[in-house]
Amino acid sequence: IATDLPFLKEVRAQSIERLRTMMAEEGRPSEKFRRLLEVYQIEVEYGRSMNAYPGKLEDGRDVHFVHLGRLSLMYRTTDGAETAYWDANEGAWIVDRDYSRAVEDALEMAEEAVAPDLVTLPIPAARETGS
Repeated sequence: IATDLPFLKEVRAQSIERLRTMMAEEGRPSEKFRRLLEVYQIEVEYGRSMNAYPGKLEDGRDVHFVHLGRLSLMYRTTDGAETAYWDANEGAWIVDRDYSRAVEDALEMAEEAVAPDLVTLPIPAARETGS
């Protein structure tokens, strides 16, 4: 979660914390294993889905987030004045009005207000890592 796109951070962190607590308690190994697999399945599903949800930026502004798997995380402020995407290489939001319409379309698709369609979304290029 710490190295992934920062979507649903609180929800995902709480899930991991509940899992850690449960693993430290007495209980049947089969139940612990089942819960572990359940959390992994949820994380895998995040990578294959498009979701929209309301939230707040660090500065307190209300936004609508949308993430496309683990490829792209974007937001639009509730007043529609600002659109940005998360650049994992920079570890920061990049404000870019060029994607306003695409982010709006992605939000509508994620909320199932319109049928899925092709949309051009910002996906920052991967950077090379050392081995």
